[in-house]
Amino acid sequence: MLNYLVYNNLIGLKNSSLANKIFVELYYNNIFIFILNFLYRKGFILGYVYNNYKKVRIFLKYYKDKGLLSNLCFYKNKPYISFKALKYIRRSYYYENYLYFLSTSFGFLTLRDIFFYNYSLGGILYFYLVS
Repeated sequence: MLNYLVYNNLIGLKNSSLANKIFVELYYNNIFIFILNFLYRKGFILGYVYNNYKKVRIFLKYYKDKGLLSNLCFYKNKPYISFKALKYIRRSYYYENYLYFLSTSFGFLTLRDIFFYNYSLGGILYFYLVS
């Protein structure tokens, strides 16, 4: 099941990036902190700081006055994606230019990680980024 606090926070990140804000303050949980660490390691955000026990301040990154998280997209109809659909995506154009972030039984993985480790499983799509 999709975590709605994380989903709403990701929408807040995208909207703040589209509005060219320097930072955004959002509520957090452990899943959202894991996603922030992932975005930081991949270079999509500058960093984050805990304001208090409820909120975290996220510093956004821009390139030529365009936010790196402006292309953050969500699949709203049915967030669960089967392995058959993932194989179809891998053979298509969307595999090279997109970064898919899925929640699987092995934890959070990208689409490239699933095929690199030869897992044959689907998962819940939290978001995807267009490169």
